[in-house]
Amino acid sequence: MRRMRRSVPSLITGRTWIKDYRLAGSAATLSQAELLQLAQGLESDPELLVNILRSLDPQSRRRLIVAGGAMEWFGKESVVSEVQRADADKDRFISPKDFDHWLGSALRRRQKEKCLTEVNDDGTDVPCRTLVWVAFVAGLPFVGFGFLDNALMILAGDMINSTVGMYLNCSVQACAAMGNTFSGVLGMQFHGVIDKAVQNINVKVPSLTERQMKSGRVFFAGHIGGTIGITMGLLLGMLPLLVIDAKG
Repeated sequence: MRRMRRSVPSLITGRTWIKDYRLAGSAATLSQAELLQLAQGLESDPELLVNILRSLDPQSRRRLIVAGGAMEWFGKESVVSEVQRADADKDRFISPKDFDHWLGSALRRRQKEKCLTEVNDDGTDVPCRTLVWVAFVAGLPFVGFGFLDNALMILAGDMINSTVGMYLNCSVQACAAMGNTFSGVLGMQFHGVIDKAVQNINVKVPSLTERQMKSGRVFFAGHIGGTIGITMGLLLGMLPLLVIDAKG
C-alpha cells in the first residue's frame, strides 16, 4: 500500500479539496460524483484542462487522444479496442510512431464510413415534417424582404407623387417606378440586417446530410418555402395603402 495526497482546485468543488486515498497498485478509483465534479470543472475552465494535459507525460497524452478520438468517431464502445489497436507492438506503450499509424488508419476508416453512409443515403428518407420545417426556415427571411420591398415602394412612390412628381408632371406609373428604384436600393442595405435578425431568432435548422440537402425533395421544399414567404411579405407590405387611402 502507498498513499497519494491529491488536491483538486477550488474551481471544481467550490473550495480546496484535499483527500487521502489508499491505493492498491497504481490505479485510483473515483466515485461517479467525483468524476462528475471533475468533468464540470474541466468544462468550465479551459485553462485547467491545459494544465492537466501539460502535466501528463507524452505517452499518456497520446493514449488520451486515442481514447477521445475513438469515442468521437466510432462510439464509446470502441475506446478499448482502438487503444489496443494503437498499441501495435503490444508493449502497453503508445509510441509516436504507433500514434501516427493509428491516426492515419482512423482517418481513413472514418472517411470510408462517411462515404458509405452518404452512398446508402439517397435523400428519399427525409420525413415530411422535416421538409415542412425546411420550407419554413427557407421562407422566413423572404417575409422580411417582401415586406420591406413593397412597403418602401408604396411609401416612396406616394411621397414622390405628392412632391417631385407634381412639379415634373410625372404620371402615377413613373412615380411608382421611382419608388421601386428607391425601395430596391434601400432593400439591398437592409439585406444583411434581415439575415442577422432571422439568425437571432435561433430557429433550429434541420440536420440533413450533404446528399439529402442536394436531393430534389429538399430543394423543392426550400423553393416552395421561399415562394410562400415572399408572397406573404409582399402582401404584408401593402399595409401602407390603408394609411394612404385613409388620408386620401
